[in-house]
Amino acid sequence: MDAMGEVETMYLRASVASVCNLDCVYCPKASGMEDRSPPHLAKRKISVNDYVGCLAAIASVGIRRVSFTGGEPTTNQHLPDIIRAAADLFDVVELTSNGYALPKMMPAIAPHLDLIKVSLDSLDRRKFARLAQGPEQTLDNAVVAIEAALGAGIPVGINFVLMRTNRDDLEAIVDFAATMKAKYNGTLHVSVLDFYYSDERRDMWQREYIAVNGIEDRLADKYGNLREELRFGCRFAWVNCNGVEVRFKDSAGPTMRGKICDGCRQYCQEGLYGVKLSTTGWMTTCPSNDFALGADLATAVAAEEARSLLADMVGRVSRATADSNSFATLLRTHGLAPTYPVN
Repeated sequence: MDAMGEVETMYLRASVASVCNLDCVYCPKASGMEDRSPPHLAKRKISVNDYVGCLAAIASVGIRRVSFTGGEPTTNQHLPDIIRAAADLFDVVELTSNGYALPKMMPAIAPHLDLIKVSLDSLDRRKFARLAQGPEQTLDNAVVAIEAALGAGIPVGINFVLMRTNRDDLEAIVDFAATMKAKYNGTLHVSVLDFYYSDERRDMWQREYIAVNGIEDRLADKYGNLREELRFGCRFAWVNCNGVEVRFKDSAGPTMRGKICDGCRQYCQEGLYGVKLSTTGWMTTCPSNDFALGADLATAVAAEEARSLLADMVGRVSRATADSNSFATLLRTHGLAPTYPVN
């Protein structure tokens, strides 16, 4: 299974922190955000060396791209060491952050990163404060983080979670991105994401969810250059808005599903599109902490055992197929009725 070509475009989403200094309205903070482990492993701590060992095992089966997430990754004081090690293991290393502590870490992490994604859901100060709840974070902090990354020569993605509240703010974000791109002569794009459902944010989701395809069509009509990118397990659409690339990721359309999704009580919005690694060394393909749906990579006692576990995870994703009814299944499974039109 060395260097399997079919997984070269599959991403590893690796959580390096279980906590966050913010409480964004769309984020399932109490349930661990993207750092999910079965209850009996939830409090386990593994060393940096053991965590890097998990990364090395995953890279060894042909996954060439890693995106570090959390919680908030910069709350982990060992993040520079982890990123430095990852740069030797993967072809592409990305980091997603709310930006609060990013400028302090920039000198240590910038040489080893290919992309930094910073959350920015509005340029209206009051609205930003309502969406990114936390006494430490301000709009200025997020802007400073974006400028620090561009100033260090790192390509930047601005993550914009589309909601009913901020649906009219996107073009202001695009104009801001154009200003930053010109100021630093850097590489910058805007990534529009829809609001992922979680039981924890159920009421907010039903009030705020809006599918990205309507906004996508609006910009495509205005700028006239919509194009699609079919990455493994995902459909992206791109629109060039006067020199700023805007990427739309739509989970209301067909998403990748496998046998493990049939009858799943936690039926998710995103489907199967990559492998996930938690801070505890737990590996899964699902945004859940179900023991039956993952594997304990950190305690694999031999290289062959680890490769067997990884082969199962990679195979699960690579065998997934697009299900055009996946969003309807999500609504039915959880008894959801968004108040804003889905399409």
